[in-house]
Amino acid sequence: MELTIDSASDYAGIGLTDGGGLVHERSWYCHRRHSVEMLPAIVALLDCNGVDKRRLELIVACTGPGSYVGLRVGVSLAKTLAYALDIPAVGVPRLRADAERWLRRYPRVCAVHRAGRSDFAIAAYERAEDGVSTLVEPILVAAGDLLGSIPADCAVVGEAPADLVPDREGVVAVVAGVAGQRRPLNVALLGLQALDNGASRDARDLLPVYLRPAVQQPPNR
Repeated sequence: MELTIDSASDYAGIGLTDGGGLVHERSWYCHRRHSVEMLPAIVALLDCNGVDKRRLELIVACTGPGSYVGLRVGVSLAKTLAYALDIPAVGVPRLRADAERWLRRYPRVCAVHRAGRSDFAIAAYERAEDGVSTLVEPILVAAGDLLGSIPADCAVVGEAPADLVPDREGVVAVVAGVAGQRRPLNVALLGLQALDNGASRDARDLLPVYLRPAVQQPPNR
């Protein structure tokens, strides 16, 4: 069985799959409480499905880009579990996971998430007969440059700004809000696919992806 940990955004997610088949998936609004909520949620997920942790064979973690604190917590937790259980761990980029479900509907998808300071992180992908290729690697763009950074004929998914509408500058569709942010199952499937394609199974190689240095934030009260 596979355990998925997604802590890349304010919407945390965990998932339990068996050979890629969904057993249980949960996403919830976590804000910056990943360090408090993630581990108890994983324990509850295993308990409610009657799964002993020793049945886990793989940990899949969403590696970002995204929340600095969230990624640090999620990736550290994934590595700790992999070490403790002596099982592989593999990482999956957040924007690739955001795009995955929509690539089944649209041939070109640009995944977007807010990155603070009026910036956005984006990456774009294209579906072809032999798989998915990357049109734009994950980058940071200013809000004013967002439209010009989206490749033509893309569906835009994730945390898209409210003024981004279809048929503008070659955008064919916009899927925003929570519907575009649920990732655990897609992260699990992409993790299994990555292993099949020769990705590292060593938890030491599991690292978060940051597009800018961390900014210190005030603690939660």
